[in-house]
Amino acid sequence: KVLQNLSNASKSLAQGEVLQLSLKNNLDIDTDKYFKVVEDKTAKLFSSSAMVGGIISKCSDKIISKLDSFGKNLGIAFQLLDDALDYECSKNNTGKNTGDDFKEGKITLPILLALKKANSSEKNFWKKVIEDLDQEKNDFQHAQSLLLKHNCIDDTKNIAQEYARKAENILRILPQNIYNDALVELTKFVTTRSN
Repeated sequence: KVLQNLSNASKSLAQGEVLQLSLKNNLDIDTDKYFKVVEDKTAKLFSSSAMVGGIISKCSDKIISKLDSFGKNLGIAFQLLDDALDYECSKNNTGKNTGDDFKEGKITLPILLALKKANSSEKNFWKKVIEDLDQEKNDFQHAQSLLLKHNCIDDTKNIAQEYARKAENILRILPQNIYNDALVELTKFVTTRSN
């Protein structure tokens, strides 16, 4: 069961990576496709990891299913927070360089939210810097200002918190012990980093 689980996770990660590459520099994608990439890559990795713990511990299928849902929600929350922090104006200690997604032309939720609220001039800017990868010295700072103007970073963080809360609520159904407490702390990490 463990090997099958890890095999399925590997397959999903590969599919997610291919889908993400096909959507790179493409502003015509919708949030459904974005979330499909997040689910296939990050969320599947988290859910698979959570399920393996349950399988090894010989938990019931019902609990393993709950662990799957917990991991999926936590993985989505983690990825959304990561995408928001890539555009964060303040210094963060995430180990990730701010602006990497922007430089690579990755379409993430903050940009998708900004596009929904963008005027024609702003849409042209996003096309230039993300689709065409024609980036100049101050373009990242301009991108940050547009995301702040439309509240896209906070909106992304709020959605991440919703997924983290879903993950935490699932843990309330599971046996209460030190391991559950540790998983609750993981969900709180997402919510505290979002503030």
